Amino acid sequence: MSCVLDHALCLYLWGKMMRKNSNQNLLQKQKFRFNMLVFCLIGLLLSACSQTATHVGAFSQASEDLVEQTITAYDLLNESSIDRNIYDIAAEPPVLPDDDTFLGLFDRNDSLRIRMKALKLLQSYTIALGELSAASFREDIDKAAADIYGALTGLRDSYQEAKGETLDISNESLAIVSTAFNAIATSVTEKKRREAMKVVILEADPVIQSISALLKEELPIFIEYATANLASVESEMILAYRKESPGLDFQGRVLFLEKIRVQNKKKLGAASFFEDASKAAGILGKAHHTLRNAVEKNKFTTPELVKQIGQLSGFAKSMKMFYDELDT
Repeated sequence: MSCVLDHALCLYLWGKMMRKNSNQNLLQKQKFRFNMLVFCLIGLLLSACSQTATHVGAFSQASEDLVEQTITAYDLLNESSIDRNIYDIAAEPPVLPDDDTFLGLFDRNDSLRIRMKALKLLQSYTIALGELSAASFREDIDKAAADIYGALTGLRDSYQEAKGETLDISNESLAIVSTAFNAIATSVTEKKRREAMKVVILEADPVIQSISALLKEELPIFIEYATANLASVESEMILAYRKESPGLDFQGRVLFLEKIRVQNKKKLGAASFFEDASKAAGILGKAHHTLRNAVEKNKFTTPELVKQIGQLSGFAKSMKMFYDELDT
């Protein structure tokens, strides 16, 4: 039986019971009402045990969505550099493309490539944390364990590669995480799952804080470069329109101008998007630290955590809407 019972189902069945045919005898009615009352009370009591997993899972989902939008910001930068290469070549007909024409900034720049890798590993961690919060079988625990261990190891190594500094998570800390998963053994209980989540969150927090700070500080640095690339593409498109428009019909000119309009929106919106992505990284780090402080006291939810989960979710949605608008 699922730990979370649908309260609406209880209300529905209770109402149905109250409308049962009046020709039932009194004893049958009383017995049925008693059974339904017990059923609903058990459902309400059992639903309380799901709150732990629910809030950790909600944090995981909101964080995953936010990281996805941050990755989108990096992808926008990478794609803008490829677009610039293409329009530079197209503007000079004698010039032919080569392999470098279709290489983006991430493909050329090891520094940015490392940060892109760190972003994806951060996303892997948030996904795995959510999987752990909902795991009911040993195989689910094993998968979450492997994903979390791999993500934390990768984040530690990526940060060291990016900054030349060692994070506050050692092989000993990773061994503690592994031991916590092994302690679950073959019987997955709520108590064991909570203990494993607590260890993971406590040991992972230094890594999450460092990666979040890195992205918060460095994402705004790319604003000028991204804007310059997008502006260059727009300029080349305008020049191309000037040359080609005399030979286009009305519909052709409208379609060409529409492409320029989309490019103009990207140029004007790029700065705001990267600033928001930077803020998002900071919010994620703050929320994870709040979760860390809660589980240290064996609490898996606090009013502050609930508030920050809402901020994570809201920020992710607004970023997605903003990017979707830029990309259409």
